[in-house]
Order: sequence, then structure tokens, then C-alpha cells
Amino acid sequence: MQQIIPSTVRMAFLILFSAPFLFGQNHAGSTDAVEKKLQSPDTAVVRLLAIYESISQALVADDLGLAKAHAADLSASAEKSGSLELANLAMSVAGAETLEESREAFKPLSASVIAMAQDQGQYVTMVCPMVPDGRWLQSSVTTANPYMGQAMPQCGKPEISIRPDGSKATGGSGCCGS
Repeated sequence: MQQIIPSTVRMAFLILFSAPFLFGQNHAGSTDAVEKKLQSPDTAVVRLLAIYESISQALVADDLGLAKAHAADLSASAEKSGSLELANLAMSVAGAETLEESREAFKPLSASVIAMAQDQGQYVTMVCPMVPDGRWLQSSVTTANPYMGQAMPQCGKPEISIRPDGSKATGGSGCCGS
């Protein structure tokens, strides 16, 4: 019995490691394929979420030019990752001519990003009751309202928090930083 188990293990290793050669698969120069397999698909999502947050922060600061630049960056990154819907939504923000237009275009972008952020670590879905459909995503628990900007940056409350373990917690009552 002791001879059978080591022989079986050796045979399994032989089959496993010789299969690429038996079936004509050449792995020379395939470091790109290996690197792509090593990258988690979540890495791309986290990058997109970080760019989205840059847009939000620019809107909080009432900086239209910076919001448009970050939105163009998000559009290009989303297109590269194959998310054409997200790319188009970000381009709507990038094409806005006023802060009001950019904030209106930010609403559907936020809805898409909130859906994408499921199970991606700790994010908070915020809501501003003063703005119809005024929801956004942020990683900080400190309210930073992209819809009200510098006029009322702390207006809003957590709607849903996504914890690092993927569980969700609903927000409390109150508004405007209370």
C-alpha cells in the first residue's frame, strides 16, 4: 500500500506537468497571460471606483474642470475594461458645460457605480434628501456631497454601508451631517 500511494502521486505530477508539452502548448514568452491571470478582476473595479471618487470630490469642491478631467479618465478606463455603459455615463459628465449639468449627469453614473461596488470592500452609499435621486458612493464616512458642493458639503446621510466582509448596514436617520 505504501508503494501505491507514492507511485500514484508521482504519476499525477507527471501527467500534470507534461500535459502542456503533450498537447503542443508552448508557454515560452507567455508572461502577459500569466500576469493577466494573476490580476484580480476586482483590481480594475477598485481603480474605476477610485476615479469615480475623484469626480465626486471635484464636484464637492465646485471644480467643473477637474470633474470633467476625471470623468474623461473614468470613461477611458471603463472602456478599456469593457464597461461601455459606464464609459458613456462618465463621458456625459465630461461633456457637461456647467456644474449643474455635471451634477445631473453624475446621478446615473452614481447609480451604475453603486451597483458595481457590491462586494468591493468598504464603501458607503450616501443620499441627499434635498436632491431627487441624490445618491452617491464614497469610501469615507464623512459626508462629502457632490450635488450640493461648497454650498452644503455635509448635507446627506449614509443609506447603505458595504463593510469589508461584504455585509451591508443601513444608515440612520438624519440629514446634513446630523
